[in-house]
Amino acid sequence: MASLCSPPLSSPALSPPALSCPVCHMFSYSSSSFSDNGTCNKCSLFVALEARVSELEARFSPLSDTPAERPTLVIGSSIVRNVKLATPGAIVKCIPGARAGDIESFLKLLAKDKRRYSKIVIHVGGNDTRLRQSEVTKINVSSVCEYAKTMSDSVVFSGPLPNVTSDDMFSRMSSFHRWLSRWCPANDVGFIDNWTPFWGKPEQLPTQSFSIETVSVPRPPTLFKDKTNRRGVHHKNLIKIKSTSPTVKNKRIKCGLLNIRSLSSKAVLVNELISDYDIDLFCLTETWLQENEYVSLNESTPPSHYNTHIPRSTGRGGGVGAIFDSSLLINPKPKLNYNSFESLVLSLTHPTWKTLQPILFVTVYRAPGPYSEFLSEFAEFASGLILKTDKVIIVGDFNIHVDNHNNSLSTAFISLLDSIGFCQSVNKPTHCLNHTLDLVLSYGVEIDNLIVFPQNPLLSDHFLITFEFILLDYKPLCRNFYSRCLSDSAVAKFKETIPSVLNSMPCLTVTEDLSASFSPSQIDHLVDSITGSLRTTLDSIAPLKKKIIKQRRLAPWYSQQTRKLKQEARKSERKWRATKLEESHLVWQDNLRTYRKALRNARAAYYSSLIEENKNNPRFLFSTVARLTENHSSTEPSIPLGLSSNDFMSFFNDKIITIRDKIHTFCLQQALICILIQQVWKQL
Repeated sequence: MASLCSPPLSSPALSPPALSCPVCHMFSYSSSSFSDNGTCNKCSLFVALEARVSELEARFSPLSDTPAERPTLVIGSSIVRNVKLATPGAIVKCIPGARAGDIESFLKLLAKDKRRYSKIVIHVGGNDTRLRQSEVTKINVSSVCEYAKTMSDSVVFSGPLPNVTSDDMFSRMSSFHRWLSRWCPANDVGFIDNWTPFWGKPEQLPTQSFSIETVSVPRPPTLFKDKTNRRGVHHKNLIKIKSTSPTVKNKRIKCGLLNIRSLSSKAVLVNELISDYDIDLFCLTETWLQENEYVSLNESTPPSHYNTHIPRSTGRGGGVGAIFDSSLLINPKPKLNYNSFESLVLSLTHPTWKTLQPILFVTVYRAPGPYSEFLSEFAEFASGLILKTDKVIIVGDFNIHVDNHNNSLSTAFISLLDSIGFCQSVNKPTHCLNHTLDLVLSYGVEIDNLIVFPQNPLLSDHFLITFEFILLDYKPLCRNFYSRCLSDSAVAKFKETIPSVLNSMPCLTVTEDLSASFSPSQIDHLVDSITGSLRTTLDSIAPLKKKIIKQRRLAPWYSQQTRKLKQEARKSERKWRATKLEESHLVWQDNLRTYRKALRNARAAYYSSLIEENKNNPRFLFSTVARLTENHSSTEPSIPLGLSSNDFMSFFNDKIITIRDKIHTFCLQQALICILIQQVWKQL
């Protein structure tokens, strides 16, 4: 019976194939339930009906002279919450706490309506920056802009606001702003610069600023009605205290860069250059100094500055150095050995930066030659720096023509900087052959007021570069002293007041016999009382005034004669740059040589007179020689990490034993000499 109702198991080909609708995914074995296009009969009917309705709507839709104007879409995080545009039909979409990925997802929801916009303005990036993933943020921003282009022919990106809530956020926001200002024009995206208009104007920023990630719900107004609550507090009697934002003290650091090409013959000119331009940190490349050669470096250092340098390990030439203000807490880092370039790494710290990482300031010199090894080593070097801290400045002579975009080395180097996240700020020639060789690279630091000065033929064939950067929340460590203004009138008044002050003290009216019986403690009390009374009187007449010690001083050999020659050289330089005549150029160079010779003679005369005046003071002479020949670095002698207390004790123990042995040997020698002398006298 079963065999009559069902087909045999051995013949599966008799069962029809299973069919599925691609629209509603209906499953059926019957081919009659499907149309020729593969969809089920029901879905085919709905598709045909929808096409007919669309045809009728298009046929009988109301006609107009001009098409409807496309609206403008403004979309972003909570910063656009209260934005109101005068453009009719503008749409503002606020997504609190949104990141770039959230904006793209919302645009995809809007794209389902198949509606196009005349312009899309996007404000996002503040919340992405908090994730501390710069490269991921850039990729997400690029993605949301590319998707917005499918919905509008005009896409505009609104840049971030200047966030000064913390040093770390300011650095990241500033770096994101710089990247966005370059990326938008290069990718046909409009850019709204919010950084410059709102910088230094916190009163114009919205109260709910910088894209907060949570939505604050306002309290009901019933909580603040004019009545006494159950705790007995009457809100009308409370005083409203105005909240003030904490003031941030910033310090501008002025830096300089110059390829000096032998510092030995130009030390006095460098000294004067630092003082004239008021440079806090001056970087030198190609110093051509040897190991433990500090005479030229010390002569080029003003009295208020320190210096450090790293010579080339093998061969002649090369070398990098730095001269910096003594008020800056700068410490050189250990030397890093690379074959393709030389480097000097400085760490700028401050006691007030308890939770912030230091700023690394690096001076680099790359000699001309093959660049394959340099690219790999510099990539490793720069990547290691940004892993240690989030603020890095690299300056130096790279010998790369970054102004030549057809140069393979220049293209590879710029691509390397972009991949790591460094910003190159020099866009003018820095060499006499009109090439840009000296560069200023920054990571997480905003470079301001970069100036490339004209060439000075007496200094170098490279141009001087100066720039500034800001240190946030920096409190200078100033050394103070107190002084009194003891004028003639103050001294006369003090003399007049002394008798009345002394007569008012009862202990001074005792007789001489009674004072002879005073104990030492009574005498000490008497002296302290008189001293306190005199000091109080002096403070009332000539009080102590606090003054800050200013360290900036000119070189001691700078005189009126050298100042006059310098003015003449500057005057001839201005004349030559205005006329461009060869005669004026020769006059300028002649005045420069005269001024340079006068500086050398003044320096020699200064030290000659110093030695002559102190020829009977060997201590002063030795200290002067040490000041000229020893290192003037701010670093203190370091103690090896492996040194233990036992090693420290053994060192002094051995030293004492050595001294005792020497004393014992010396005494034995003296005793033998005395015995020999006595024997000789006996024989005589």
